Amino acid sequence: MLLESLGAAALTEGISFLYAQAGELLARWRERRDESPEPIRVELPQALGGVTLDASADLDVVARLSDRIVELCGQLGNYANGIALPSADDEDLRRRTGELRDALEQVLGQRLTFVGETREPSGTPIVSGRVDAGVVRGAAAGVEADEIEGGAHVSGDAVADVVEPGGSIAGVRARRISGSGGGAAA
Repeated sequence: MLLESLGAAALTEGISFLYAQAGELLARWRERRDESPEPIRVELPQALGGVTLDASADLDVVARLSDRIVELCGQLGNYANGIALPSADDEDLRRRTGELRDALEQVLGQRLTFVGETREPSGTPIVSGRVDAGVVRGAAAGVEADEIEGGAHVSGDAVADVVEPGGSIAGVRARRISGSGGGAAA
């Protein structure tokens, strides 16, 4: 499980950051300030590597995940605000923190990795997509690309009730993926 090696201090710092970032992204989505996504600067706390990311907030992803993000923020609010202190062995708290982190990664298109985790570092690009179709008559793919470079984490998922003759469906369809540490493809 991710986040299992974090101490209470790193978990507190991470939860506070994720909570604040989620609030900013929800406000941006509600106000629709970014009809065309402009890069935003995200200052990560030391627990997440202490680097500055330039990212684009995908407001369509915020819209799709908004109910879950709001629910997770409600569950993590007391920890984010310092009212409650996290226990280093609270698996449910780690799961909820991981879920909020995963949602923000989808919105920002980049990894948010706690120091000490064995996964791609913060700032690693994420390329993901999903197809959920009733009937596929042509070609459908969660992610389709001619080339993905730079060690991006790539994942795709595709589900269809029916794929008609001559049709095709794939989670990831790529002609070339290169770079070091290139993540999973499904």
